[in-house]
Amino acid sequence: MARPVPFFRPVSRSKQIQHKFWSCLMSLFSDVTFMEICLTLVTLAVAERAVLPYLPKSLVGPNGLLLKTSS
Repeated sequence: MARPVPFFRPVSRSKQIQHKFWSCLMSLFSDVTFMEICLTLVTLAVAERAVLPYLPKSLVGPNGLLLKTSS
């Protein structure tokens, strides 16, 4: 008698872990809308412009670590 063909292929443990990781990650980001992403980017840009004048020259000066400026 021939062996029946299984309906699914056995999956390795590492593939199961990858699947759980990606499904968890997608469930976290499934509720994020395009508008929320846009508002976050605008907020970050405004915060950067508000904080930039108060940072020391070693961080945002001509040889700054975070941002190199011309002056």
